[in-house]
Amino acid sequence: MNWLNVITGILSPVNEVIKTAFGSREARDQTAASENAASMQEYAAEFVARAQRNWFDSLVDGLNRLQRPTYTFSTLGLFWLAYKNPKDFAQIMLSIALIPEQFWIIIGMIVGFLFSSRMIEKLPVFQGFKPLDDKQLSRMRTVMKELPQAIENPSIEAWKASRK
Repeated sequence: MNWLNVITGILSPVNEVIKTAFGSREARDQTAASENAASMQEYAAEFVARAQRNWFDSLVDGLNRLQRPTYTFSTLGLFWLAYKNPKDFAQIMLSIALIPEQFWIIIGMIVGFLFSSRMIEKLPVFQGFKPLDDKQLSRMRTVMKELPQAIENPSIEAWKASRK
């Protein structure tokens, strides 16, 4: 009897136990292929149904797609306004300061959900948030020590002078 046949005979029950506990690779691949085919059929059905939609469904779909660009461009617009017209920016910020805290909590939850869910969705499963190592921390401390305490900005100085 060949020693390879002996080893195969001994490992055969182990292989059956592993298949029972974890399933066979072929079955897992078959399940994954059928799930992929089902999701592609669902995706295709969405586009078939899209051709038969009415104008209201298209309008709502378009409004749903405007959220992130609106938040992003509004924030960039506030930065531009602070540079271009500080007085109007200050009035807007004072108006925003009058909003009650409960509304800020609600809008924070909405915006946080919209942006963070997309970030988490795009994050690879195997890659998490990695802590800084000692080399990175020491480099960061060195850079922070080298920065001047007060950085002069001519546009801010001109803005302060215009407010006096």
